[in-house]
Amino acid sequence: KEENTELISKLSKLEEEFKNAETMETEEHKQLMEKLQSFEAESSELNEKLGEVSALEQESKVLVTVLNEKVEGLVADKESLQEALESKEEELALVLKKMEESDIDTKDVREKVEELENL
Repeated sequence: KEENTELISKLSKLEEEFKNAETMETEEHKQLMEKLQSFEAESSELNEKLGEVSALEQESKVLVTVLNEKVEGLVADKESLQEALESKEEELALVLKKMEESDIDTKDVREKVEELENL
């Protein structure tokens, strides 16, 4: 009878330890599931932010392309205006030279007219 009592006591202890272990395992499982859900939520949030960043990156690439095209257009305009300016400067130089020559011719004519008048 004493053996039975001892065995029953050991069996009770083992049952209690098993229940405790089961409770601990259930608690650990619950904690792991909570962590997993938290990680899934963070992962979803990070994927959403990654999508936003990718969209902004694409938008900035388009804007850079547009700006590069505008810069190329402005450079072409500048070159065209530079050429026009150089052409106008050459024309002005010719006009000034002709005016100078014309002025010299006018002086010669005046001098000759004065000479003739003095005769």
